Amino acid sequence: MSGTGIAPDIHEGDYVIPDLIVTTEAALDEDRPMVPAAEIDLVAEVVSVSCPNKDVRELPEVYAEWRIPVYLLVDPRSGDIILHTEPVAGVYRQQRPFRFGDVVPLPALLDEIQLATDEFRRYGGQRG
Repeated sequence: MSGTGIAPDIHEGDYVIPDLIVTTEAALDEDRPMVPAAEIDLVAEVVSVSCPNKDVRELPEVYAEWRIPVYLLVDPRSGDIILHTEPVAGVYRQQRPFRFGDVVPLPALLDEIQLATDEFRRYGGQRG
C-alpha cells in the first residue's frame, strides 16, 4: 500500500508517508488518520532525485527509532538496494546490500516474499 501515513502516535507528533508499506489488512481497515508504526512490517522508500539525503540518512534513523522491522531502500540513481533489519535504539543492526536484478530475500516475518528486482529501472530508463 502506498500513500498511507505512519507514526508512533497517530494522533500527534511526527509522521511519514513512505513510498510503500506492508501491514495487515485489518490495520488498513480501521477508521483512523494513519497506521501506527507498531503495526507496520515493512516500509520501502525509493530515493528521490530532489532530496536523497532524507531517504538515505534521515529515514533509516526514524524508522529504526519507531522499530519498523524492515526498511527497504531502493536507489535508482546507482541501482543499489539496501535491506535494513533488526532495529535497536534508533539504528538498524543489519544492512544487506543488493543490486537491481538481484532477488531480495526478506527476513523471517516476511519470508514468504521474494522480491524480484530485475524489472527495476534506474533514473534515465535503463535497467539494473
